[in-house]
Amino acid sequence: MEQTEILLAIQQQLTMLQSTIDTLREQSRQKDEEIERLRQIILSLQHAQFGQRSEKRTYVLDNGNQQLSLFDTPEKPEETPAPNPSQNPEEEIRVSGHSRKKKRTPEELCASLPVEERIVDLPDDEKVNSNGHAPVCIGQEYIRTELVLERAKAKVVEHYRKVYADRELEQETGYSEVFKPVMPPPLLAHSYASASVVADVLMKKYVDAMPLYRQEQMWKRMGVELKRGTMANWVIQVADLYLRPFWKRIRSELLTQSTIHADETVIQVLKEKGKPATSESRMWVYSSAKRAEMEITSSVPNLSDSVCVIVPFAKLHLEV
Repeated sequence: MEQTEILLAIQQQLTMLQSTIDTLREQSRQKDEEIERLRQIILSLQHAQFGQRSEKRTYVLDNGNQQLSLFDTPEKPEETPAPNPSQNPEEEIRVSGHSRKKKRTPEELCASLPVEERIVDLPDDEKVNSNGHAPVCIGQEYIRTELVLERAKAKVVEHYRKVYADRELEQETGYSEVFKPVMPPPLLAHSYASASVVADVLMKKYVDAMPLYRQEQMWKRMGVELKRGTMANWVIQVADLYLRPFWKRIRSELLTQSTIHADETVIQVLKEKGKPATSESRMWVYSSAKRAEMEITSSVPNLSDSVCVIVPFAKLHLEV
């Protein structure tokens, strides 16, 4: 009797263990399916975000479930099947060709540059052959074309003027009248800056975007100790003496426009009066409309915070 009860208890435990194993297997299978489904979703989302635009799909999962994407996408146009050439053998399908831009020649690339011919001639001792005859030049042969860059040269120009005196008047009266030609004024008073040097500094700084410290290095390689502070003073003085009248004229013309566009850029200015170096300054750029008869652009630095106003079809007064 006891043995029978023991066997029944063992069978019940085996049944319970088998049921537990089956349950765990089912749970494991469900988890594997969930992991695979989530992995496919992640791959599809990564493909939709980082893949090529032409490879993006309308559905996140294209496995027959037609699960919609999270983003609205336009409907795909109906694709019209291409005609089969075998069905209409007499029809000819023409594909429009494309023209490739012809490669430009060195002559076209350098059409605006002066041309210098360098001719290589025989030495004088080779212009007589072994027979004692002097060959006659029958022409010249073209070899190649080169683009040559001549290094910029700096020089010092000292200005003098001649002084004339009336010697006859001096002998008669003891006094002499002196005649001096009128000298052209310098670009900047008490400065050795010439128009060519300042124009080169301005062009490199504002056209070629080359800072003054790099220009200082270029001048040093040429043997000239030209400091960036000196060039900065030249830029400021030339802008104030020669360019300010142009700016005022441009500004007055801009204020006559019916529409003015403005843009504000936050910048930092070092050593600005009354403000620490870490404070914000602003650069305002004003421009006329593209459809205006005269396109004008003007900039005003270091303006305080104010409202940027665009008034169409009305004159706008800007206090600078």
